Amino acid sequence: MPNLIITIDLKGSTKRLVEFKPNMVNKLIKNSVIYFPKTFKLDNSNILKALSGRSSDISDILTDITMYNTLVEYNKALPSKTDTPIDIIKHNSNFMRKLWFVDNSKITIQEGLVYNKRQLINNNAYVIVSSKEGALAIKRTKLTSMDKDTYEMKVELIVSKETSTAAKFALTCPDKRDKIDELYKELFNTSNNFFSKRDNVTSNRYLNVPRMFKNSSSKSDNVTSNRYSNLSRMFKNSSSRNPFLYNPYYEHIRQLKKRGGTIRQTKYKRNRKRKRTRKRRQSKYI
Repeated sequence: MPNLIITIDLKGSTKRLVEFKPNMVNKLIKNSVIYFPKTFKLDNSNILKALSGRSSDISDILTDITMYNTLVEYNKALPSKTDTPIDIIKHNSNFMRKLWFVDNSKITIQEGLVYNKRQLINNNAYVIVSSKEGALAIKRTKLTSMDKDTYEMKVELIVSKETSTAAKFALTCPDKRDKIDELYKELFNTSNNFFSKRDNVTSNRYLNVPRMFKNSSSKSDNVTSNRYSNLSRMFKNSSSRNPFLYNPYYEHIRQLKKRGGTIRQTKYKRNRKRKRTRKRRQSKYI
């Protein structure tokens, strides 16, 4: 039976190449072989109809040889379709990616740790942020044994150790940025990137941020240094005694004071002048 080997290219909270096993996403699955049909397209309703009354877990059906043979015999009895082998393989590989790597689901990765000169294996759980299908190749042992073909598929997987929405969203920003650049080039028929102008302006400029906001990556990471650009400008105009009590309307108030003060201060001075004038006039008649 043709089977599928999936290699995961992990990115995000961890970066490494891992061979995928079904029990990474479903601990109830004991089999490690994933069967991959090349004569018919996989479909949720079609699979459940073929195995009605036996199992409703599609991932379990595609890893059990008995249930998979039942699915193959069911599709042989159906009317033949005009799908090409290439279309079937592309459709099934995309189906497998969506089946095993669901966004916001958990995947367990085994990671080695050396402690006291001993190799320890730790199972770490990550949240799948997004998945992207990579190259698909056929590994054939013999030219005559087409039923024993092994398909090797590579999947690019972005995973996050944290479950917060902000942490997961931050990991997808570089891919979204590249997608915007591609759409920009296609739309305006240009070789320049959408973000190239912004990168050129800020790539060689390092800002002197306050000491309490500095970290180890403030001079090597442009994103980190740009994060405090507005903050550094604010401190240039602030008071040297206490820069954290900066008033954004300080310059406006200072100009008003040069012209006679704020509106409230001007009214107060005018009223005092009127009182002094009234008292002066009244003292003449006493």
